[in-house]
Amino acid sequence: MRFFRGISVPSDNATAIIEDIRRDGITNTWRWKTKHHRPDPAIIVKHDLTRADTRPHGSGVAAACACGTIEGASYYAWQHNKNADDNTPIIIEFDNDIEGVAIDGKDFLYTILGSGDPDLSRNTIRAVFGEVGLEYAERAWANDDPYARSAIGDLMIHNPKVVSAHYDNTLTLGGRSNTQFKNAFTISLPISTSQIIDVQTPNAPLPLPPVDVHLKNFLLNH
Repeated sequence: MRFFRGISVPSDNATAIIEDIRRDGITNTWRWKTKHHRPDPAIIVKHDLTRADTRPHGSGVAAACACGTIEGASYYAWQHNKNADDNTPIIIEFDNDIEGVAIDGKDFLYTILGSGDPDLSRNTIRAVFGEVGLEYAERAWANDDPYARSAIGDLMIHNPKVVSAHYDNTLTLGGRSNTQFKNAFTISLPISTSQIIDVQTPNAPLPLPPVDVHLKNFLLNH
């Protein structure tokens, strides 16, 4: 699977960072990282499922955020991650097997599972995360406990069928904090140099397609 990671770095460090990526890949020493917990999918049937089951203390391993489209990475590099200090966008193109990939649900998925109106959300969940993704969502909406809903999301994001469906999504999502993307993932680290296809400092942001679905339109009491 081909991925694109968009970051912004200080201009005086950009050349060195690009050289580091080309030489060492993406390592777990980066400050731009998150965590994978990879819970046992069988615990979905646990009647009192909580995030303590899906995110046990000390179980997280380093992961990096990325998109399945270069336009999504361009957005994160030029807008979401850019600030006065980190002012130079970098886009990293790389390949990764699906086994090391999870959906990054923080800007769209978890909010719909926790606060979404099921009747308004079903068609979008099906389109963006597939039929198997909708099965997880239905299970989450049937549970009144917000922590259980979040835990179900933790299981959903690691299901390879859901990951594959999200990778193939064609709708542009408008998520939390004005984010715009078609898909978003976290990738287990390290990402080796043999996986790196290209590292570049783009001259200009790529145009983003108009948003097809806005998160706010699917929330209860929006």
